[in-house]
Amino acid sequence: DSSSEKEYYQLPAITEIFVQYSSGIKTHRDHFVYDIDKNALLRRISQFRDLSIPDDVIRQVYNLRDTRDWKMTTNRHSMANLNNWQEHLHDCLYRPFDYKLLYFHLYLVELPRMQVMQHMLNANLGLIVGRQGQVVGKEQLWNLAFISDRIVDVNLYYRGGATLLPLYLYDENQELNLFGKNNAGKQTNVSPQILAKLINEYGDSISPENILFYIYTILFSNSYRITYAEFLNNDYPRIPFTKNQDLFTAAASLGRRLANLHLLKSHELDQPTVKYQGQGDDHSIGKPVYKAEEQRVHINKTHYFEGVTPEVWAYQIGGYQVLDKYLKDRRGRRMDDPRHYIHIATALAKTIEIQAEIDELYPEVEQDVIEF
Repeated sequence: DSSSEKEYYQLPAITEIFVQYSSGIKTHRDHFVYDIDKNALLRRISQFRDLSIPDDVIRQVYNLRDTRDWKMTTNRHSMANLNNWQEHLHDCLYRPFDYKLLYFHLYLVELPRMQVMQHMLNANLGLIVGRQGQVVGKEQLWNLAFISDRIVDVNLYYRGGATLLPLYLYDENQELNLFGKNNAGKQTNVSPQILAKLINEYGDSISPENILFYIYTILFSNSYRITYAEFLNNDYPRIPFTKNQDLFTAAASLGRRLANLHLLKSHELDQPTVKYQGQGDDHSIGKPVYKAEEQRVHINKTHYFEGVTPEVWAYQIGGYQVLDKYLKDRRGRRMDDPRHYIHIATALAKTIEIQAEIDELYPEVEQDVIEF
């Protein structure tokens, strides 16, 4: 449909809306620098920097290999001389809703994307999109959209390719406070030209946050994903901005709800739709089994999550079936925090509801779009 193509490519690409962006962190050694257990991670790093342990032992025990840009022996010596080495642990969004501790230092992380990721070490939000959407088969709509308030791994999405676009940029010369955060010296990462155009349409009361939330709403519109499926499978998404200020505000409000749900910070999670049930002391996670007729996700023979609808169980973000992926990545571990899984399932249920509301608004968005 050539008319649809012409219409789509007149819209601003998300990489034109935000000035700075990059793909996510790529470590080349996830098994060594990521962990759920802080003590286990610090123990590995401590042994890595302990030069009394021979290189061959470290290499064999931790399956570490040299690459073109990373040499283990050289970086072990650098780590041994690193002061305050324990201060480089950061939460990282590893998979959708799945946070892991990362030892975030260039001596161990091969591609830290520091130019962009440094801004996520402060109070911030970042959109995460994919450049190519056909990751799981033609039956799936484009689903490479998520949000983070922390640094992000490149493989957040299936087959990699997660691109982070932070909302704010911080002055790297500003000193951090005692908590490692710095709210001073920040500026919006929204393009000055785009921002000027939107201020002209909506007035100078428009905030960078509402721009981000509006975009988030569009990216989660099933109608948008269907209409532009072919283009979303080949490049970064482009965003239609409505000329209707009231519609912009309504859409941004829905985007804010979605974002808070996906950051697991929403008050809507206080009334979960899912319960953790079972008897006995075995909370180990085995192969997850979903029983649609009971709406239960079994983690083993004695414990299960109840109230998970087929739609929620099947829901995908970034090409991953979220609830299944989370459990599979923890197979063999203990279910230490069932509340986190309950919140994920509840967030997905609410997401489906909000997407229905978005699709009621979306046809109006397309009726009268700002020309850039």
